[in-house]
Amino acid sequence: MKQNLIKLKQLREVQEASLKVLNDHKAEFEKQNLTLINTVASISEEVLSVEKEIRVQAVDLYNVNGEKKQDFGVGIRVLKKIDYDSDTAFAWAKSHELALTLDKKAFEKIAKIGDIDFVKITEEATATIPKKIGLVF
Repeated sequence: MKQNLIKLKQLREVQEASLKVLNDHKAEFEKQNLTLINTVASISEEVLSVEKEIRVQAVDLYNVNGEKKQDFGVGIRVLKKIDYDSDTAFAWAKSHELALTLDKKAFEKIAKIGDIDFVKITEEATATIPKKIGLVF
């Protein structure tokens, strides 16, 4: 055990020294590339904002015309959302001899196709945006 403790102590010292050098290099890199890092962060925020706006517009359009395939590759995906009380669902699962604990995945699969009175199923539309946007300027 003593040999392993000596080895561990040496490895931890090398690890600490290596991490310090790495952190110094990272700090120097970030200092040298601060403008680029800030530009990327700013553009990334703007991309997320515009994507969110497109998704809202696409869902609004879907709610008006019901079309899932929209212009320029934008699409609508409609997912079923399940809302239920876990205790009631567990009692239901026990009465149907499904399990001693509620298997949420199995229960939700059954709930999506079955008619369980305490389960509320709603549909939620989300927009998808293609990686390559088919616009020509």
